[in-house]
Amino acid sequence: MQKREKNKSAELTKLREELSREMEEKMNRKLKNILEKIVQMTSLQIDIDELLADDNTDHGAEAELDGNEVAGAT
Repeated sequence: MQKREKNKSAELTKLREELSREMEEKMNRKLKNILEKIVQMTSLQIDIDELLADDNTDHGAEAELDGNEVAGAT
């Protein structure tokens, strides 16, 4: 009787460990996917910020030229 309980206990322990490993693997895969998405979104955001910065710089230079032309014309 005690031998059966020990065997069941050992079997349950093995099952718990196996389930724990599987859950950890699944969670790691999910976290990896989430991190990959964050990296993609971050790199997209950086690209957009860089484009906007370049765009603002160009408009700033044009506005400055327009201001100088107006000042020179008067």
